[in-house]
Amino acid sequence: ITTHPNWNRGITLRVDDAIERISEFISSRNKPMSNWFGKTSILGQMPDWNPAEMIGTSPRHLALSLYKYLITDQVWAQQRAEYGYRDVRPQSLMTSFIGHPYIDVRTCFNSFIPASLDETFASNLTNYYIDRLISDPHLHDKVEFDILFTSLTFDFDERKKSLFDSGFSKSQVNNLREQLVIVTKNAFQRYSIDYKALEVLEDRFNLTNNSSMGHLEKACVLLQDCRKWGTLPFAHLARGAFVATSLLKSGVATGLLSEEEHNNFMRSLVTVAGHLANDSDALIRGHISQEKFLERYGHLRPGTYEITSPCYSEAPENFLRAPEGPQKKSNGSKVAFAWKPETLKKLNEKLTNLGLTVDIGVFDKFLRKTIEGREHAKFVFSKSLSTALNLISEFGKEIGLDKNELSHIPIDEFLKIKDRGTHKSNLRDLRAIAKKGRQAHNLSQAVELPPLICSAENFRTFHFPKNQPNFISTSKIIASVEDLTNQTETSVDLSNKLLLIPHADPGYDWIFSHKIAGLITKFGGANSHMAIRAAEFGLPAVIGLGELAYNRFRQANIVELNCAERHIRILQ
Repeated sequence: ITTHPNWNRGITLRVDDAIERISEFISSRNKPMSNWFGKTSILGQMPDWNPAEMIGTSPRHLALSLYKYLITDQVWAQQRAEYGYRDVRPQSLMTSFIGHPYIDVRTCFNSFIPASLDETFASNLTNYYIDRLISDPHLHDKVEFDILFTSLTFDFDERKKSLFDSGFSKSQVNNLREQLVIVTKNAFQRYSIDYKALEVLEDRFNLTNNSSMGHLEKACVLLQDCRKWGTLPFAHLARGAFVATSLLKSGVATGLLSEEEHNNFMRSLVTVAGHLANDSDALIRGHISQEKFLERYGHLRPGTYEITSPCYSEAPENFLRAPEGPQKKSNGSKVAFAWKPETLKKLNEKLTNLGLTVDIGVFDKFLRKTIEGREHAKFVFSKSLSTALNLISEFGKEIGLDKNELSHIPIDEFLKIKDRGTHKSNLRDLRAIAKKGRQAHNLSQAVELPPLICSAENFRTFHFPKNQPNFISTSKIIASVEDLTNQTETSVDLSNKLLLIPHADPGYDWIFSHKIAGLITKFGGANSHMAIRAAEFGLPAVIGLGELAYNRFRQANIVELNCAERHIRILQ
């Protein structure tokens, strides 16, 4: 019902043909492969590098190809191999079906096998991971915490019981533990290398950005540097941050530290987000200028890989406006923290027992450097990426292509143009590719696919997980949030606001007497009252966001809602 405006017989025939071809591909892929562990393959939108979160479930070609170029084609596997896991190169991690990106979960599971693990055990362990996910598909966005053994944690002795229950021997489990000790030690030792790589990227960015190269050549150089000195160290620091947070979570689970102490430690960290929150408050109060703020944060854009998503410096009015009503206290201030003496003693003993041989000072520094470093690395590499997108946009102006057209052209085509030159025939090719890409994206938007694919049949019949929200319309908005969770006053002015209401019932019909920008509900389905109402008015809406996410968005001031690409983000 809610997608009817996007549907026609031509699309129906193209979808049927695409599903038939993809089903055949999946059937052939879901078989054992030589030199590859795992009896079958699984495809998911949320495991590992999580394309659903990073680029959406229906990204445009440029965003999809940039994500592949910068991360999921090569960088992801290089990072795993350098970290101490099995080298699976040149295998790509991500594929796409009708424009919907998927992680090859079997490839992901292979890449998390410690490099020196016995091959027979490694094969059986991969099959154990696959069987766990098939039997518990709700864990598809939590595989690294709840299914895989990727690093040594304080609760390993408790978690290893599931391996014994599945028939693994004591010697095999001990072998896995020994290999995880090696991987975890590597995590403690290498983060300084990644910080230095980011410094190289910053230096090269300044040289390239200030050079006399043309727009396209400069963009391509920035992206090449970004892959080598940006996304690779980011991937390393992100993996280190995962090891760090796993140790903290398992510390709470085993009673080494309390939930309060864990929370206080996390509040003592200062990430880029914390600095941004502080500087936003300073900007609102007039303590720093808009020019200074944009000098620091102007490259940030809600859709990191999406050229049509404006960065802060392009549309400051969308991101820098002061919140209405009482200003919320910034959460960017650092909180003083010190480990409790009894916690220090227990942690030191446990770290020694695990075989990590690091004292609490090294442990504390590792936690801080990797968790803070992950955000810092993304901030640094996204400056190169965002600037490259702006330069591609400038190149588009030179040849008569706007951002919308550029967004449908894969990055490989721009790299080819850079090497072949801007001959008229090459530019005609770009226009034809943009048109074809737009048609493919229209088809992608008309299709819903499951978040997890275990067999070809999943393309024809599937259930969404309960926490999968319903996006109505194909509109994109950036708007101030009005929380109506406990509000029944109908006289309040809701013009151009993105509303939050708890239920998708007719009791909230009064909101449509206002010129609202969009709608978010905590509960409700695709056939609920508000879903039908939103479709009727062509109103961008997210129906059934789920309780946890809904409560998070209640704290927001400004939100971007992109229904076409199934994105919803807090901007302020």
